Amino acid sequence: MAQLKCGTVATIMESIASKRLAEDWDNVGLIIGDRSSIVNKILVCLDLPLWVVEEAVENKVDMIITHHPLIFDPLKKINSDTVLGKKIIKLIKNNISVYSCHTNFDIAQDGLNDIFAKQLGFEKTEVMKPISEEKLYKVEESDKGKAMGLGRIGRLENSVTLASYAAFVKKTLNIDNVRYSGPPDASIKNIAILNGAGNKFISTAKFSGADVLVTGDIQYHQMIEALEEEIYVIDAGHFGTEKIMMKAVSDYLITYFKGKRYSVEVMESKSNIDTIVNL
Repeated sequence: MAQLKCGTVATIMESIASKRLAEDWDNVGLIIGDRSSIVNKILVCLDLPLWVVEEAVENKVDMIITHHPLIFDPLKKINSDTVLGKKIIKLIKNNISVYSCHTNFDIAQDGLNDIFAKQLGFEKTEVMKPISEEKLYKVEESDKGKAMGLGRIGRLENSVTLASYAAFVKKTLNIDNVRYSGPPDASIKNIAILNGAGNKFISTAKFSGADVLVTGDIQYHQMIEALEEEIYVIDAGHFGTEKIMMKAVSDYLITYFKGKRYSVEVMESKSNIDTIVNL
């Protein structure tokens, strides 16, 4: 068996979602690590809190793949006085690399937005907010012509009530609760879907012709603003709409390595669970 290197895993992840697709404010790619280091075990997680770092150490993981980047803002110091510093030190001490695919994975064709849409039963969708011409110019030739952008629009065969669709989302995502704004008996047919934080995309969803936006992280005043714009919102939570990332990436890598010359174990994090409790 050949030895799998960190750089090879990074290249595989980039083939799923090019770093060039990421939003300008984002921080994706190899966050921590040596591209020449050997990888025998990979842990996939949505977030990287301390307990997931500890899970990786306990399981002798060589590389972690996250959705949300460990580092967003520039660092002036790395020490044990901060939680972020503690995590970085522990990861480096244990030779654990960290790779993040965030908004680039959301935007990519067959990425998280498409996976989320399929989870809700939509096989055919349209992009809610296509990538800009400037960004399209920068992407690889192999990506040009693909349906890429933030959010998806799916259309139901028959109209349903807002309350019944909110209940469907709750059951399908296997989450404890959802929040929605609008009359329970309101009729909806065109569904905007955006995993994660969709609080800035209410107007975009409305402009795309959606009756309702299914997303997470919608605040009270944004719920009211949505109603003013005559669009409904179903808030299924940030974790609830993105937890599928762990299985999606794990399954992809397991399938990719099957039959290859590498011997590598891929596992989903067991400790990366929703920490918000609803009574």
